Amino acid sequence: MSDDKDAVEIIDPEVQQRWNEDLHAIEESIKLMLTNHLQEAEDLLASSTENVAQRDFRFDAGDHDMRGCFTFVSALMSLINGLASLENNQLDTVLQRVRLADEELQLDNDWAGRTVLRGLCNLVAGVVEIMQGMPSQGVWHVLRSWFWLRNLECEALKFEGHERGCVRSTALLALGIFNLFVSMLPPTAVKAAGWATGTAEGRDLDLHETETGASSDIKFFRFFEASPVVAMWRYRNCANAGKKAPFAGMVLIGFGVDVSSFLGELRAERDQRHLMAREILDWANREYPEAFFFAGLEAGYLAAVRDLEGGSSGALTKEAVMR
Repeated sequence: MSDDKDAVEIIDPEVQQRWNEDLHAIEESIKLMLTNHLQEAEDLLASSTENVAQRDFRFDAGDHDMRGCFTFVSALMSLINGLASLENNQLDTVLQRVRLADEELQLDNDWAGRTVLRGLCNLVAGVVEIMQGMPSQGVWHVLRSWFWLRNLECEALKFEGHERGCVRSTALLALGIFNLFVSMLPPTAVKAAGWATGTAEGRDLDLHETETGASSDIKFFRFFEASPVVAMWRYRNCANAGKKAPFAGMVLIGFGVDVSSFLGELRAERDQRHLMAREILDWANREYPEAFFFAGLEAGYLAAVRDLEGGSSGALTKEAVMR
């Protein structure tokens, strides 16, 4: 306990204040996004980027250049908007932003947070390319992301420092999206992906393997090994899932409704993913009743399950909210 206290005390106050300000900007932008204030969220990220650009960075004291992180969050918002609105130009915007984010991340010092985000940039770029009808290029980018993600379990999940909470939850989301994507590939492609990345084939642990008396964190990590993004959703009240749970929910809906069809999953497999999507949408209707992102995703879900009348109603609801 004393060691942890000492570790906090040696952090430079200016560095800690900068980190708190940057993290607050990210959290506030996400809140604005989930309450339909997308332009305000974008403006907040843009102004935060401008503020960071004026700094004289002290990397040796634990300082970070967060411009790449701000740009990535903006790209993620564009991706979710693209999934919700089905606007192709949004996907072009996502690609532009993740490429810019990757360039800006290289201006930061070498640390676990940068590693996580560089992996996510390649991962998101790959998913978007698949949705744009470029499966070969997209799968290549997804697998390339493993170059950065492969060490996260030992580096990011065990990371210590004032950035620990943010690094751990983001690493979990990154590993979860990667493993979810690979699990959706055809069997031959899964084997090829396992060979290319060096990952163990099929990390399908049964849920009964979780220890009955284990803490929520231990259960979370064991469940995470079996079904990563689902874990972030199921254990959304766990500290390690944190504020990434809404993103995990959106990812599960987007993958189950849209990406699944692009990858050619069987109808029975897609039906199972649709059940999970319905559960998340019901939760979102309670927690974020006016969020147009979830309204748009629900319209896509209703169309996917062939509820065309409901899908049209959902699209009209999104349009009304946007007004």
